[in-house]
Amino acid sequence: MFQGMEQRIFRLARAGGIDTNPTTFTQRAGTFASAATNSGQATLLTRRESSGLNGYLILPAASLGTNAPLHLAHTVGARAEEAQMPEDLGDTPAIGTLNYRPSPALRETQSGIDPTELPRILANAMPEGSWVAVTMRKPSNKERKFYTPWLGNRLGTAVPTHHSTSPTAVVVSITAGGSTKDEVTSLLSQVTAGLPGFDLDSGVKFAPTKHALFFGLPVGLLLAAATLFGLPQLPAEYATYIPAGIAPLLYGLSGVAVLLGLAALAGRIASPDTKLRNRLAQPVFAAPSARRGRPRPPRKEQTIRGTRRVGDEKVPFEKYVPASDGDYPLAPDTFMVGPNVVVGMVSPHAGAVSGAAATRARATPPVMLQQIGPLLGMNDDGSAHLSAAAMLFGVAIVGKPSSGKSLLVRSLFGWHCLERVNPSGKPGYPGSRNTLIAFESKGDGVAKYVKWAHTLGDKILTIDVADPHTPAIDLFAVPGDNAAKAVFFTNALKYTFGAEAIGPRSFPTIVAILTAALAVDDRVIDSIEDRDERILKHGMSPLYYAFQLLAGTSDKIAVQLATGIKALGIKLRERGTPDQTLEQAYIAISSLFEDRTESARRPFLEPPRNKFEQLLIMEDWWSPSRRKVSWTDILEGHRSVVINTGSSPSGVLLDDEQNQQISSLLMFSMQNAMKRTCSGWLEAGRSVSVFADELALLAGTSPEVVAWIRDQGRSYGIRAILATQRPEQLGAALRNNFLTYSTLISFAQTDVTTAGEVAANVGSSSEWTTEDIQHLEPFHVVVRSEVEQRRQSAFIVKLPNFEADISTYAAAQGYTHEPAGAFPW
Repeated sequence: MFQGMEQRIFRLARAGGIDTNPTTFTQRAGTFASAATNSGQATLLTRRESSGLNGYLILPAASLGTNAPLHLAHTVGARAEEAQMPEDLGDTPAIGTLNYRPSPALRETQSGIDPTELPRILANAMPEGSWVAVTMRKPSNKERKFYTPWLGNRLGTAVPTHHSTSPTAVVVSITAGGSTKDEVTSLLSQVTAGLPGFDLDSGVKFAPTKHALFFGLPVGLLLAAATLFGLPQLPAEYATYIPAGIAPLLYGLSGVAVLLGLAALAGRIASPDTKLRNRLAQPVFAAPSARRGRPRPPRKEQTIRGTRRVGDEKVPFEKYVPASDGDYPLAPDTFMVGPNVVVGMVSPHAGAVSGAAATRARATPPVMLQQIGPLLGMNDDGSAHLSAAAMLFGVAIVGKPSSGKSLLVRSLFGWHCLERVNPSGKPGYPGSRNTLIAFESKGDGVAKYVKWAHTLGDKILTIDVADPHTPAIDLFAVPGDNAAKAVFFTNALKYTFGAEAIGPRSFPTIVAILTAALAVDDRVIDSIEDRDERILKHGMSPLYYAFQLLAGTSDKIAVQLATGIKALGIKLRERGTPDQTLEQAYIAISSLFEDRTESARRPFLEPPRNKFEQLLIMEDWWSPSRRKVSWTDILEGHRSVVINTGSSPSGVLLDDEQNQQISSLLMFSMQNAMKRTCSGWLEAGRSVSVFADELALLAGTSPEVVAWIRDQGRSYGIRAILATQRPEQLGAALRNNFLTYSTLISFAQTDVTTAGEVAANVGSSSEWTTEDIQHLEPFHVVVRSEVEQRRQSAFIVKLPNFEADISTYAAAQGYTHEPAGAFPW
């Protein structure tokens, strides 16, 4: 690196659209130029590479504090990404610089210019490997002083209106590289033709490949020969004026000339071309040069009249002075232009040749750069955080498969584990009295949840729906008798299958059947004479017996079971030990079995039967022999659980339909338990945090549960961190509710409708576009959130892969003290 030339390179990636309004474009270009040239020169470079046409900004490191890359990105509809130059620009075979060439005044208007047209011209003009660079600096006051009258004379007006007279005008040099000199000349010719408002004639100059000092060798040899063999004879009247010591002086001059010539010949003194290529290898572009000497000002044609003395008399005279354009007031290889003339050259809007699109960066709200909650990720502004208090109003995450959505959910789970183990005590933070409930829909994330908890010092219970060796959640563990439990579970089925599937006729039938099925035990089974032990067997779940009462096997079995319930209830009453549960059970189903034929029962039993048949595929989950825990146990004990509805480590896999059914039932029952258990938790400093990487499975057929969590869950201390792959799968009401959570985090979206909805939700007045959301880079997210219930401007952040080394997560989140202790089960 050349001394004093520490610099940074940024690539301009296409991000959304470009505002082609000339006034807006000019204003933004001026802001960029002022920022970029505040600490020296800046270079705009366009290069045709194998990947397409790429634009770069090269800045001295001292200019970074001015946000010049961000200003340029906003101007040209791009995102500025720090990069490295892919190849050595100095290796280009031919390198030429644009030079001013005197010509009659030309006029080029900027009216109605399209900033995207220049990159399209470049895309057509530039072969692979060629490049064009515009290096700019601020003009000096002296340059402006001489330039304005020169331009006014050229345009024939005392007060010229021109882009180069704007307050933000810059002095530029334009250099290009290509495979041949003809290619470079053609390229620069097309560039100047495409620069809007550029109205000066120009030519191309190539740096000499041999140093001028090379010619000192023959000159030195000639001087030495003249000294040795005598100088030519001069007339005597002139010889007297030649100093006597001229010979030694000539020896010295000849020796210096020979040495310099030999040094240039040997390459010890670099030629201008070599110096240029050495700089470009960095790449370093020299600041546009300044003119040497004072330029002759322009003058008008005039006749000077006066008198002059001839002897003793004054004689009148006239002198004609022709008009003169004066000297070009700048260095011959520089030009004065408005920034809007040249910034369009790096606009990545030349179509497909501009490569993959990206999303332009937005400034991060300063308050979200403070440690107000979990560290989310990093961007150019610093480390971005979510507000811990705002998480009470919900976190919605949207991302396509393999985007990093599940990893983000788990990293936020890890932050809550840290708070449980090492409570910070900060306002709005959940602390240790915080129940964690994670729903895992695929199965492969279970071990990762466990690893997060254990690495951070917490304990976690795994509940695997398909693995009977793990506990199950007792979905019938609600207050009240069997009739109340039956009503609750029937409502859960309605949430899962939909109001149309559980209609006015099926609902009371299911309640009656479940009331009876919940009363079936070994006593009832044993009391049935001539039963088929392969069907009416011991130790089955209430859903199994409900299926039999619905004539799932046969109407004969249904009648046998109903009769057994009735007969045992009567027998116990006759013995003086009545069983209210059995009597309630038969009363519930009596209208279906008393004095009814099979054909009369069929319309009532057939519609709900297939629902139970589907649920019975998971009989291991419902089985009374499986260890059970209740939602109340989990909530009240502030436990941490991960519930797997996906593939089990044992190899058992629930299909998508079963996954959705059990997930919906769990969600409904969890909300019911929260209503019963968590009232007033916010004021009591208690909370429950729910994590799910696929909301569509939990949402059932109604938006009510998810909407309740958003609208009323805060007073219950509920923090919902919910994610979904495809919001379009959610109903309109649920999708709107979900996308308007207090915090919305979105990965790139391929679906146009979803991308448009996300863009509308994260910004206003078209600040974010559908294309912005579609072209987010991998592991980058757009974040719209709140702090102290005030909406913050959306921004983009890159997510670290915290899961790659969870042991460093605590320190990254600011938790450096030892764990206070884990939570036992």
